[in-house]
Amino acid sequence: EVFAEEIISICTREEIDLLIPMTDWTMVPISRVCDRFPASCSVALPPEKSMVAAADKYQTVELARSMGIAVPRTELVTSLDQLAALKDLSFPVVVKDRYSIRWIEQGGVSGSVRYAYNQDELSRIVGERLAVVQDVLLQEFVHGAGMGLAGFVSPTQLRIPFEWKRIREINPCGSASSARRSVALEDDMLQHSEKLLLGLGFRGLAMVEFKREAKTGRAVFMEVNGRPWGSMQLCLFSGIDFPKFLANFYLQNELPPERIEFKKGITCRWLLGDLVHLRNVMAGRPRGWPGDFPGFLSTALKVVVPWYQIGRAHV
Repeated sequence: EVFAEEIISICTREEIDLLIPMTDWTMVPISRVCDRFPASCSVALPPEKSMVAAADKYQTVELARSMGIAVPRTELVTSLDQLAALKDLSFPVVVKDRYSIRWIEQGGVSGSVRYAYNQDELSRIVGERLAVVQDVLLQEFVHGAGMGLAGFVSPTQLRIPFEWKRIREINPCGSASSARRSVALEDDMLQHSEKLLLGLGFRGLAMVEFKREAKTGRAVFMEVNGRPWGSMQLCLFSGIDFPKFLANFYLQNELPPERIEFKKGITCRWLLGDLVHLRNVMAGRPRGWPGDFPGFLSTALKVVVPWYQIGRAHV
């Protein structure tokens, strides 16, 4: 409440034309006081109902499933007693929070993602998390490359779609990317993303995360980020100025074009994230990890000499 009041005060005093909440931490507090901003200040937020729905990882997985979109097996767990009935789980199991930020009274609790490699570890991790939040998700591990598809959602379509592939992730076992590359649009991801975002009633900028399954090539839906995303700079380097189009929409009620031919093969990295990635690679493959894991030497060369291309080594 104090944060929201201060933002209102700044926007009023500085005669701000447009306020863009950028993160999960800021969107909900601002959405609760939207009616108290000066009439001259536009607030770039999607409809509150769709914003809340997009942030709910369980709800979006269930929506995707109902639409015939491939999703990992996902169980919502509210007590340790439920684990006894889940005998056919395939390890490792991904234990993740239902929300990136869960709002409790006046505060927010950060979400977490952890991996359980056996039943005892699963019980311990779930028990620790249920002591903090009221429910957690258990999710099947999907082998494959992380993919993202983003765009501007109008009432009828997903405009200026843009797609990229994760080249390196901060945590090699799965996390936000430290390096990513623009790639050509793929029909399945484009259709799935548009169907999901329109089904949520979403409006504005959003990105949808997938994994391209290694064995089948299927695009498996993971989650929706109903906000400006962390790798926005790649879009700018590739030729789509999402911030400009967002500002034009809220300030001039001008929709972006349906498509823009963007550059493919552009690579963008976050240096600090790459260094953390290298540290995690140096620590070695986690016990029980079933997927590919990068080798230290090839990773070090790629981080130190960004244009160095070498076949990915595994250990």
